[in-house]
Amino acid sequence: MSDQPIAHGRRRAIKLALGGVVAIPLANVLLRTPAGAAKTISPSNPIAKQLKYVEKSTTKGELCSNCKYYGGGGKAGSCQLMQGQMVLAAGWCSAWASA
Repeated sequence: MSDQPIAHGRRRAIKLALGGVVAIPLANVLLRTPAGAAKTISPSNPIAKQLKYVEKSTTKGELCSNCKYYGGGGKAGSCQLMQGQMVLAAGWCSAWASA
């Protein structure tokens, strides 16, 4: 018997595995939605309701943009408490904490 088919199959498997290692991070970068294009969470969302999220803060000095849970960004950014969903920088919720 010849080792040719086994060696060929092993090489192919290694090539496919290496291709997957490269393809997964590349797909992640290509499929990621830019922060400016992402939709912000609605105040009617169950999580937002529970945290009393509003899109415009009425509490002096307390904004999503200066909260420790805010992920940064321009007019909107991700919030750890909103399961990574986007919140407006000018927003506020009852879980606001100084950064």
